[in-house]
Amino acid sequence: LDATEAVARLEELALRGFVGVRFNPYLWPSGGLMSEEGGCGLAVYKRCAELHMPVGVMCFKGLGLHYDDIVKLIESSPDTMIVLDHFGFTGINDDGEKAFRQLLSLAKYKNVVVKISALFRVA
Repeated sequence: LDATEAVARLEELALRGFVGVRFNPYLWPSGGLMSEEGGCGLAVYKRCAELHMPVGVMCFKGLGLHYDDIVKLIESSPDTMIVLDHFGFTGINDDGEKAFRQLLSLAKYKNVVVKISALFRVA
């Protein structure tokens, strides 16, 4: 979908009662970013603020791989609530400690929430 079509689909779903969105960065085309200017991810993310819909992000392979992309989203739309699932997947590889520090650095943004789940991943 292009950005206009993606936002239109989001609006249709909101009218049907949907209350949130989940971004899976691994479903973007290879090399594509969720925060790409003119892309559907950024357009949907910004429209979610206006619809008061949170956006969840699932970084299955670790936060560090998507940290910069997520920061761009956060800064592009400070009124969009973003939820980082499963502690941001900060403890699933050797970079877990670095990723956890990155996760903590996001506390300066008022629109970031961390879902405390799948604790076995950070153990």
